[in-house]
Amino acid sequence: MELIDRIEAGGVDPQALLIYGADEAQLGRYADRLIRHWLGVDGDRDLSRHVDYQLIEPWGSGRQIKTEAVHPVKYTEEEGKFLGIPMIVFYRTRPMMAVNKVVWIRQAERMNGSASNAFLKTLEELPSHARVVLTTCAFAQVLPTIRSRCLCVASGFEGWGGVEPESEMERVWAKNGGDLIRIRSVPEEMETLWMILEAIDQTPRGAAVRLGEQVTGLAKGVSDGLGIPARESQVFLVEMIARWIFAKRPEWADIGAECHLIAREISGYSQAQLGFDTLFGMMLAKTLEPVGAGER
Repeated sequence: MELIDRIEAGGVDPQALLIYGADEAQLGRYADRLIRHWLGVDGDRDLSRHVDYQLIEPWGSGRQIKTEAVHPVKYTEEEGKFLGIPMIVFYRTRPMMAVNKVVWIRQAERMNGSASNAFLKTLEELPSHARVVLTTCAFAQVLPTIRSRCLCVASGFEGWGGVEPESEMERVWAKNGGDLIRIRSVPEEMETLWMILEAIDQTPRGAAVRLGEQVTGLAKGVSDGLGIPARESQVFLVEMIARWIFAKRPEWADIGAECHLIAREISGYSQAQLGFDTLFGMMLAKTLEPVGAGER
């Protein structure tokens, strides 16, 4: 990755870097390379035993990153208890063996709301010796204010792996070969969602709930077809709706932003049906606005 080349060469030195992409293994390789550079260790050393390094990743039955990973809390559940050092405590002392103290937050989208807010405050007050790398396959689900305080770089979007988009639907929705394979693996569901969105201007305003139910059903088909968890398929369709909005209806950017919030809520165990109802309600309301209404 060109940015890591520049960091290693001393051309740039961000304290907080967010790497995102579809291939979690590739994200891990980039993170490992960056961590070793910041710690000044070679590729053979076991990072898990390095005193100036810590990995934070989802834990517990809910597979979340909770507040106690960021700062100490008085009470915590024993089941799935965080076993590391809270970030603010970890960063409080200077490094013992390296120039920097480094934290890797893997699957950063799994931070719950309170952990995200605590981490945001930590980002705003990082000491000079602190470095943090976040990796995620769900960039849209990371809190926008966290993204704005990190140097964000995409991974795995350089090529299409021998496949290319052929239709308008594929060009709008596929950002890489992995996306394209997913879309082509569940063609009926994806084409149905595309037709729903393309017909939104001719859809009655009262149809929001019906459309929400229909897309919730499509998500089940995507889950079955791709062999992924139900919530992952629901978030995937929300992301596709957001991409359609930004490509086809850029004047609805506020709804595109709402998609990101709803994706986070679905990941946090909110009902997908309510999220889809909300999105279609907002879109149908826009189709009835007089021209220029949003400018007053």
